[in-house]
Order: sequence, then structure tokens, then C-alpha cells
Amino acid sequence: MSNLGSFCGYLAVLVSGASFGTMLTGALVLVPSWRSAPAPEFLSWFAANASRLAIYAGTLQSATIVLSLVCALLFRSVASWLAAAFAIAVLATFPLYFRAANASFVAQSIPLDQVADELARWAAWQWVRTGLGLAAFALLLHSSIRSARLALSRERRRPDSNRG
Repeated sequence: MSNLGSFCGYLAVLVSGASFGTMLTGALVLVPSWRSAPAPEFLSWFAANASRLAIYAGTLQSATIVLSLVCALLFRSVASWLAAAFAIAVLATFPLYFRAANASFVAQSIPLDQVADELARWAAWQWVRTGLGLAAFALLLHSSIRSARLALSRERRRPDSNRG
């Protein structure tokens, strides 16, 4: 594996791990906090902070897609292509569900008596997204380790003119 491949693999694992950690924190910390707050308080908080959350999480998710695709091209393994597919699936949950739900929270257009039910759906989708993110991370880690081991094995078998 080239230095570029090694660097890409390490960076992809780091970024996808950060993305997964962000999603897990959302599922374990933010969502329970939101669900315990009164609906008007939650909607005010979400309206004030949604853009920050979107920029942070969206940047990590987009970077994970780019890096996993580069790794797939460099590593040419099933695991790296699956990692890219899972990374894309993470981001696909946004237009499938989160865009409309988040917009209703930001605009505070959702009836207050429906906020709890919508947050329950949001939590379920967040766990789906988190699971997809875990799969992408684990597959990137696996493909990066596997590629590094294969490169090391090839290096050990190659005749080296510098050995004395």
C-alpha cells in the first residue's frame, strides 16, 4: 500500500470514528435531553442550534463519504466499498427523514402536542443512522488494517537490495 493509501486509511478511520461518535452522542445524550424538555423549550433550543449541529455532523458525514470512496478506489476491497455504501446511507437518512423533521422543529411549525411523537421517530431514525455509521467505521477500520497487513506482507517478500 502506498503512503497515500495508508494516510487515506488512517484519516478515513479517524473521521468516520468522529462521525459515528457524534451520532452516538446525539442518540445517547441529546435526544434524551430533548425528550425530557417541555416542547416549547426544545423547539427554541433546536431552532437556535440546528445550523451548528448540521454543519458539524454534515461535514463529518460528507468527509467520511469522500474518504471512504477514495479508500475504496485505493484498497479495491469489498469491505472498503461496503464502507462507502454505508457512509452514503448515513447521509441518505437526511433527505429521507431528517430534513423535514428538522425543518418543522426549526420553524416551530409542528403542533406542540405532536413534538413528543416526532421526537420518538427522530430517536428511532437516529439509531438507524448511528448503526449505519458504526458499520461504515468498522468496515473502514477492517479494510485499512487488512490493506496495511497485505502491504507489509508484500514488502517482506520483496527482495531488498539494501539488505546486507
